[in-house]
Amino acid sequence: NSWTVTRITDNRACGNAEALTLGATVTSPSGDRWYKLSATAGESYGVAGDGIHGYFYVYSSCGDGDENYLTYNYGTFIFTATATQDYYIRADGYNEGNSWAVTRVSGSSVAPTVVSVSVAPGTVSVQKGTRQQFTATVTVMGGAVQTVTWSVSGARLSGTAISADGLLTVASAETATTLTVTATSVFSSAKKGKATVTVSDQTGVDNLLTAAITLYPNPFANVLHLSGVEGCTLRVINTSGATVYLRYLASPEETVSLESLPAGLYFFRFEKGGKSRTLQAVRQ
Repeated sequence: NSWTVTRITDNRACGNAEALTLGATVTSPSGDRWYKLSATAGESYGVAGDGIHGYFYVYSSCGDGDENYLTYNYGTFIFTATATQDYYIRADGYNEGNSWAVTRVSGSSVAPTVVSVSVAPGTVSVQKGTRQQFTATVTVMGGAVQTVTWSVSGARLSGTAISADGLLTVASAETATTLTVTATSVFSSAKKGKATVTVSDQTGVDNLLTAAITLYPNPFANVLHLSGVEGCTLRVINTSGATVYLRYLASPEETVSLESLPAGLYFFRFEKGGKSRTLQAVRQ
């Protein structure tokens, strides 16, 4: 066997307190942990982060005795340094996995900082052809602006989009199964919050499992041949989500003329008995 011995910094004791850098994100491991902050007299400092569910305790010197205890709070806190010195912060074990940062929030040289951005709901299922509102929570220090820009990735149709105020629209013919909604801080583009969207079919709409529907040729020029489509309604949808052709198909074999359509990608939605199947084809 090959192995090595390494020294591991264990900040579970005050004497091994980890030095904090203002604005740098810390992710708490398990158990109570000690951190050291070099502070300036008269300036105030605060801690904030995403979903913090533990307590922070501030001490004027190393140790957790009552004689040097200053303050504590659940989730976030602000304290003012009375002297230029090191202050000690104990994050209790309930902070395991939390991400947080300490930032100067008042004093002679305030540094505006975005601590975190989160999006709600963080996980959601959205039906095709419907909308979902998202909200962003931006935690800042030092007066940084709290505005965000919204974007959505993973969509296959331009009709699936998100507005400037976080309203997501999923196109009725969207074929992607998962989307990612992102809120990006305007003040600091490195700070982002994300949400995962599962795209579901409209209620009562499933694949026609028993129908072997085919279309050819693909790509096509003007005419498209369809097979296995008896009793279906054909809806042709462009990449903006708009229906550009609609026709009832009475026979198993049908031919449709689509010379009026501009070149590009189209979605061919076959509907029958409250169910559907969508295929793609490109017009040259």
